[in-house]
Amino acid sequence: MDYNSKVCILLANTKYYWLICNMKHLLPYILLIVAFVSNITDLKADTEFQLTQFTTADGLANNTVRHILQDSKGRLWISTMNGLSRYDGNEFVNFAPNRDSHEISLPSRKMKRTLERNGMLWISTGNGLACYDINNDRFVDYSKKNTDLPTFPTTYYDVRTIVDKQGRTWKVTENDGLYIINNKTGEIEHFTTSTKNSPLPTNALKCIFQDKEGVIWIGTDNLGLSQIKVVQNDGVKYMMEGENIRMLMHLGKDRIAVGNRSGDMWIYDSSLKKVLSTTKREKSTYCILLDKDSTLWEGTKGAGIYINGEHKADSPFIDIYSMHKDKKGDLWIGTFGAGLFHKGKAYLTNDADSKYIRSIAEDKYGNLWVATSNGVYVMNDIYKGKTDITHISTKDGNLYSKELRSLFIDSNGNIYLAETGEGFAIVDGNKYNKNREIAIKHYTDKDSLINTMVQSFVEDNDGFIWIATEFGISKFNLSTETMKSYFFSKNMLNNIYSENCGIRLDNGHIAFGTNNGIIIINPSVYNKGEKTTDISADDVTVNGQKKSGIVYVMSKWWKSPWAIMCYVAIIILIFFIRRKIKRDNSRFHKAIKELN
Repeated sequence: MDYNSKVCILLANTKYYWLICNMKHLLPYILLIVAFVSNITDLKADTEFQLTQFTTADGLANNTVRHILQDSKGRLWISTMNGLSRYDGNEFVNFAPNRDSHEISLPSRKMKRTLERNGMLWISTGNGLACYDINNDRFVDYSKKNTDLPTFPTTYYDVRTIVDKQGRTWKVTENDGLYIINNKTGEIEHFTTSTKNSPLPTNALKCIFQDKEGVIWIGTDNLGLSQIKVVQNDGVKYMMEGENIRMLMHLGKDRIAVGNRSGDMWIYDSSLKKVLSTTKREKSTYCILLDKDSTLWEGTKGAGIYINGEHKADSPFIDIYSMHKDKKGDLWIGTFGAGLFHKGKAYLTNDADSKYIRSIAEDKYGNLWVATSNGVYVMNDIYKGKTDITHISTKDGNLYSKELRSLFIDSNGNIYLAETGEGFAIVDGNKYNKNREIAIKHYTDKDSLINTMVQSFVEDNDGFIWIATEFGISKFNLSTETMKSYFFSKNMLNNIYSENCGIRLDNGHIAFGTNNGIIIINPSVYNKGEKTTDISADDVTVNGQKKSGIVYVMSKWWKSPWAIMCYVAIIILIFFIRRKIKRDNSRFHKAIKELN
């Protein structure tokens, strides 16, 4: 009997004998476990950033930012080493000392801090104070009014720590980058310029600020102003990535039609999980529906109409952007250039721009709303055989934009109008029906709309309106007139939404067509703790500003595909180790019996 066997016999009654005897066999498996654990540790910081950086090239006064403040009008004031910058979400306006001694202005180019009090912005500089009247947009001479001077904190710089709306603590440092601390778990993430997916242009950070919409702003030393949008992307998934989706519409009760700009069309089940059929057209399908006789109508851009799959060659119009089946089952066809057609009769043909129709919707009172390139036309009481038409436009001062891209009527009868480049407007449908009163209110980027080029509207089961734009999505709460905005993907094309391309699915999820497939959102994830009734003080915010191009996506690593692969691999590994140990134990006991 060799020496190793004797050692194993001596250790047979100890709980570690199998490990010692089988160490050389187990070593590869142990190393593999270590590798997988390392992978999971790496996944722990599964945080992606897409940064928007503002420098002097974008209009910022100076690239060293020492302090940031948001005023009561939603504008940011940025204190730099060479003047004061004001940012309204679109452009920078810079302030510096005026050479004219008769003009009231800043006493120094070196900014320290700003502080708002009673509509007055107090500015601390390297050579004393300045006072700016926010409401009248001008500097004022505070020395002649016996004004109580504000008390600034002792430090020149902004507080270096903030707590975001997700309950995480952000801390910036002078030379060691950014720390993000999860206050619930204690998990700490450290980001420097060398960190994977780092949002930082430099490790030298001067200040940090969170605006009213939860956007994070970081002032740097010599590299300008960083803007980060925080988004929790749970409850979001993508499908058909790679396709430029132009149509997404319900087809009957149990089917959904999807079309891209290349002419491909897919018919899915009601949950968008199973493809039932595919079709290839010469031109892309923009709208589709079944009439009261179950005849299938397809409107295309460039090829007119298909009826039950057959091309109608004698169609007098080739661009069909919208169709509507009224409550009687009759068809209204909106063309892009030839007006509105119903039972062989043409409407809205007197004005050149009114012929361009993008969207049609019917309110609960039997009025047909038609969005055109010349405002909106209301076909009043369409079931009474009348042709009474109301025109709402820029000429009468009711609209901000002449061209309307989308039109939507919510469950309360409000009519939403997408005003090209000017946000959206809401018409009170109940007041309109009562006495033709046009009670209208407008919402733009000044109301925190993420982008003024609105493409489509979808109402979720909780009554929130999801507004897809050319870049990003805003969720609108009409009862509080507030919005929350989202970028759900680091891929820019996933955040660019298509015109009139959004629906609510049977399960309550909502889907939008994008330049890179379809995004499906579970609204309940984002509606927690928020209501469309019972306004509270916390719900009301002051006018904000446009937020564009900034995404901070925080994923749950333990749900990621890599983590799941690790779980499976570890389970398999444990199975083989147990089998290996059992087999070796069997051999060991057999050897003991032979020795006896």
